[in-house]
Amino acid sequence: MIDKKEWVMIKALKQGMTYTVIAEYLGIDRKTVSKYKNNFESPKY
Repeated sequence: MIDKKEWVMIKALKQGMTYTVIAEYLGIDRKTVSKYKNNFESPKY
């Protein structure tokens, strides 16, 4: 699970960057980036 800060970063970085680059930058799995990249709501806890 990612926190809201990481979710915001994914949204900010999604333009022009691949899932792999974003994942490496944030230190999370590429599949997690893929899951949240097109999600329009922040994660709920």
